Amino acid sequence: MFSAVTKQGERVILHPASHTGISGSPPYHCPVCNEEVVLKKGKVRRWHFAHRHHSLCRAAPESEEHLEGKAVLYEWLERQNVSPRLEVFLPDLGRQADILFTWNGGTYAVEYQCASIPPEEAVQRTNDYLSHHIQPLWIYSSDRLRFDRSQRYSIHAFEWTGLREEQAGTRCSALTYLSPAGGRFSFLYPRASLSSAITYADLYTVELSSMSVSGLIQLPSVVQGERTWMQTWLNTKKQWRYSRSRWHLYPDSRYVRVLFADRRSDIPYFPAEAGWPVEGMTHFNTPPHHWQSAVLLSFLDPLPLYTSFSLQTAAAEFCPVAEDILRLKQSPLVNHPVDKALEQYFRLLEKTPLLQKNGDGWKKVNGVYLPASIDEGYKMDKQYFSLLF
Repeated sequence: MFSAVTKQGERVILHPASHTGISGSPPYHCPVCNEEVVLKKGKVRRWHFAHRHHSLCRAAPESEEHLEGKAVLYEWLERQNVSPRLEVFLPDLGRQADILFTWNGGTYAVEYQCASIPPEEAVQRTNDYLSHHIQPLWIYSSDRLRFDRSQRYSIHAFEWTGLREEQAGTRCSALTYLSPAGGRFSFLYPRASLSSAITYADLYTVELSSMSVSGLIQLPSVVQGERTWMQTWLNTKKQWRYSRSRWHLYPDSRYVRVLFADRRSDIPYFPAEAGWPVEGMTHFNTPPHHWQSAVLLSFLDPLPLYTSFSLQTAAAEFCPVAEDILRLKQSPLVNHPVDKALEQYFRLLEKTPLLQKNGDGWKKVNGVYLPASIDEGYKMDKQYFSLLF
């Protein structure tokens, strides 16, 4: 860390770009735990304060990667003339923000994260900041960007805590990454999820020298990339139909299976209208053909034909099910994620015989059909793929 306090309570800051003018004399103490820390004057690493071995402080230890990223962000914010403050301890929260700054009347806490942490810890940290009217900006090390093929990424559960919405335009959501060595930000815009572990996304990279504070906070306005991954989606639906269903492993799958059992059917016979990519679906860890079948069977199917409904009506009925039974990602910086996924799904269903647009809502014009066989279901999937995409 770059900050410490003296025995007299004087705060000592090591400017990341300069080691001159260090005020105060040892011993130095950690502002979080008050343990004594050591001033490290390395020739390779940046000067910093370090806890002694076996420290129990939650601020220790700090990797070289974390120090470097924090320093690069601090220096970049200084060039943006926002007067950042480094390693600010917030007594009311019992937390130390990596960097704190104000912009356009708002206060922002930068959390630069390299190592994995429990999702619950990330959410708690986020909610603590929000409770004190501080907007957290989670920025992850670019080393955390993991992909196995074009546009297909593996995103750790805790990283979804940092998902933020674009403030204008399409209001898409993105995760933010930093490469200190490369001097660039990367913004990952999730587009569709196959499962809790696999996400298709667009990656946009911007040099630090070309990025502004407003761009970082409000997110860049981007054009959605080419959906090359759509070519594999039909094969995925085929796997969902013909592979053995492990419905017994999760409460949400058991709930969905009951919906099918009530209709003398089973999950592999899910409606052809279910299991398609829509904006906002990445907020679900429940598989797409499961949560969309739940929408069709628990909400739309019971509606009488030619009944009109609004998004608010559908959300009021479906959101409690989603929050209590389905598996959702924890993204506290995104407002009403389930409502948005529902709206996009209903917009997709407008292209099917099931729904028609009706004012600000929709009208049910056909019943929900369950295929009589898996072969029939997959045949309908192929027809719907051509119809929808």
